[in-house]
Amino acid sequence: MRTTIQAELTATGRLLAQLLAVSTLVSVFVSVATQSVATGGAVPAMTLMSYVFSTLAYDEANGWQGFRLTLPISRQNVVVGRYLASLAVAILSALLGAAVACALSAVASTLGADSYLAPLVLTEETHKTIWAVPALSVAAVLVMVDVMFPLGMRSGLTRAVRLVPVVLCLLFVGGGTLVGNDGPLSAAMADIVAMIEGGGSVLPLVVGVVVIALVLHLVSMLITVQLYARREL
Repeated sequence: MRTTIQAELTATGRLLAQLLAVSTLVSVFVSVATQSVATGGAVPAMTLMSYVFSTLAYDEANGWQGFRLTLPISRQNVVVGRYLASLAVAILSALLGAAVACALSAVASTLGADSYLAPLVLTEETHKTIWAVPALSVAAVLVMVDVMFPLGMRSGLTRAVRLVPVVLCLLFVGGGTLVGNDGPLSAAMADIVAMIEGGGSVLPLVVGVVVIALVLHLVSMLITVQLYARREL
């Protein structure tokens, strides 16, 4: 497993650093433009999506996928290592979102209440959501990644890019139907919104969403292990 993770980081380490740097700049820009650290804190979540697309693209570039299998690692280790790497990137993305928000708040607090950046200063209410927004955003992207990984590892990125948008659209439509005005989960969604707007604790919500995302990540990994084992390279 250690060899798998080392191979993954060797191939994508520099790219990951670039993605994190770009996400930081975009997060700062969005936060300043919208005058909301919560909005900017959600931006780094897309680092995970970009990273996964890049790793799948590397598989089809210069025979990297075939060469990797000549290393003393099994196909199962390849899949597990990639899922662990994506989980690590997800954690980094969430931490980056919270760190950018805290840094901007610190800078804005030194400029005074009359400055353009004054709305970026964290208040008692925004302190509760500054860590929740990056966590929820990354969890949502992680679910999308869990849909993309089995398709990408089984069929390759070229075919996966045709199927993933269709699958994600179906998931969004299905989710919207469930939580819509007449959906079976509409009452639960209304309670969640009321809890957040009423100043209630968002910790149970965040923990629940993150746990669900992690369970789906595990299920997706088990499915991908079986699919990748049958793939002809």
